[in-house]
Amino acid sequence: MRAADEILIMAVRAGNRRAFEELYERYAVALYNFFVRTTGLLSFGEKLYSILFVRAYRAAHNYEPRESFRIWLFRHGRDVVREQWDLEGYKPRWDETDPRAALEIDPELTAIGYPESLARVREALLHLLPTQREVVVLEKYHGFSLAQIARIVRTTEGEVRTRLCTGMAELRRLLVERET
Repeated sequence: MRAADEILIMAVRAGNRRAFEELYERYAVALYNFFVRTTGLLSFGEKLYSILFVRAYRAAHNYEPRESFRIWLFRHGRDVVREQWDLEGYKPRWDETDPRAALEIDPELTAIGYPESLARVREALLHLLPTQREVVVLEKYHGFSLAQIARIVRTTEGEVRTRLCTGMAELRRLLVERET
């Protein structure tokens, strides 16, 4: 039987390194994909992923058991993205030269009515405002609810709903525009 994330992070707080390794195994791919989808750069995603897991290990003592570990981890991941953007003057673009760039796309994103190629959807995502892109990625790719996203991005549920609606409308517009 798989231990709950919250039990594992409490074990990490008590010094159990194997518990952290298990959490890492559970979330490494999801966080890496979050970083790549929000930045468009596989190499930057790898860097952020490394920074996040070192930070999460060091910050385990700050975890509050009343909160979902998954939300706590993604919030730290979002903070890492923002900090590195500021430090490196990030400009979103998709790195098509990397052979690993063919990440799977969630069927929900194609459910907006346009059976787009992966490259077109990825490119369109990168044209969204970063605040819109992160909520679209968190909701459509990672399945977070509006309330959970609000906790991750530290805003209200209403603001998340607005960002998601405007982001999806812009994504549709971009895909239609590129189709013609």
